[in-house]
Amino acid sequence: MKKHISILAATAILFSSYALAGTWTTLEKPGAIETGANGIDGNNIVGYYVQDDVTHCFIYDGLTWTTLDVPGESHTCAQSISGSNIVGYCIDDAGHYSGFLYNGSSWTTFDAPGAEMTFAYGVDGNNIVGRYQDAATQKFYGFIYNGSTWKILHPPGALQSEAEGISGDKIFGYYQDSSYFCHGYIYNGKKWTTLDMPGEYATFIQDGDGGNIVGWRDTDYQQGFIYDGLTWTTLEAPGADVTWAFGISGNKVVGNYWIGFNYYGFVYAFDVNFGSFDEFKNVKRTLKDCDGNDVTFALSGGGYGKIDPSGFGQIELFETTDKSVLRISTKGKVRTEIGSIICNGPLKSILAKTAKLNGSITIGQSSNPEAEVMIRFDRGEDLEINSVMPIKSLKATEWSGGNINAPSIGSITIRGDKRRDIRGDLDIDVNVTGAIDSVKVAGELSGTWDCNAVKKIRAFDFNDFILVLNRNLDPRGEI
Repeated sequence: MKKHISILAATAILFSSYALAGTWTTLEKPGAIETGANGIDGNNIVGYYVQDDVTHCFIYDGLTWTTLDVPGESHTCAQSISGSNIVGYCIDDAGHYSGFLYNGSSWTTFDAPGAEMTFAYGVDGNNIVGRYQDAATQKFYGFIYNGSTWKILHPPGALQSEAEGISGDKIFGYYQDSSYFCHGYIYNGKKWTTLDMPGEYATFIQDGDGGNIVGWRDTDYQQGFIYDGLTWTTLEAPGADVTWAFGISGNKVVGNYWIGFNYYGFVYAFDVNFGSFDEFKNVKRTLKDCDGNDVTFALSGGGYGKIDPSGFGQIELFETTDKSVLRISTKGKVRTEIGSIICNGPLKSILAKTAKLNGSITIGQSSNPEAEVMIRFDRGEDLEINSVMPIKSLKATEWSGGNINAPSIGSITIRGDKRRDIRGDLDIDVNVTGAIDSVKVAGELSGTWDCNAVKKIRAFDFNDFILVLNRNLDPRGEI
């Protein structure tokens, strides 16, 4: 059983695209003769498997497979997940197709008004999208359903249509035109935008997240794709005859592939580039962190960055200049976590005001001897900063564990946050070959500091703080 039933026959087309670096993982439910992955949210994947000629719904968190079947139905196929909500469709003994919603504790089945068959394909919050077959016309139409109200989704002039995925106010799907060719679309509640893979006659958009869109194209064989707003990249599972991409969350794509007569699910984790690369300039990327929050990465002033496909454990920067600014931001006051930031070249600044850093920061050398780097982050935990460039200023809410190695530091400010009951402690070791101009700590200052000279250190309290001066305390110095 597949997620998608095409309403257009295959058409032979040729297309080429650059390779997108990433990691393929096959999903195969133990004991199943067929496994399909249809939806993903964070680390949770939903889909179906076939065992003893029965189709079952599953949720898989990377470790545990859990079967979830609609009570009283013959077959169940999960299509999408959003938080605790899972949607899909089920088939009864009479062969009738109905949509379903499982909220983590209870099941609800539903049929679109006047429908012969109903399929739920996407969910975001309380909004469900899918398609239904009209009993009178036998044609397929897309829909959005919020638990009480139904709305038909049908692009103007389309013969048939399907709504496959939803993210916020954006709905993703495809439609069939009067010439029986299929086109992808995005609908924001007001405007329909057709989106076709260049040179293709059939584009089937399935889902979108954080500026990336996935689906598949129909040529002499079917092949998945990712579209990031700039570039279409084909996806072909290693050794596969056919690949379908059905769902995306952050930088992880799920879908199915076919080798011979065997079906398998997959997860594809891809590298995410941002900044200026190839012919593109100042590209921003938005991904979801492990808590499902949107995190935006931007690099201006030259160079490009690459985000670890397994999450935010490591960010690497390339071809930077002393004017390059790395920005990591979230919406509002939402906090996120970042591992290591590695830049073997220079930087002007790192601005991550809502990020907790728990890895390392590496900053290379600038050809400009006057260049300095500014660093901003929310909280540091076991964070190590190694900078060949002098640090002009460093600001954070608190920092516990780790060290700084740098030629010199202009200022360190640890401000705390009363609203979050964060005192603003600084407990790190510092090794500076030159001078430190000023240090201001809202809470307690701890650690061993080794430097050439220091002008001013102010803290609410000192605890096991050791200051080693290689030369002297500045005559104007103050502790």
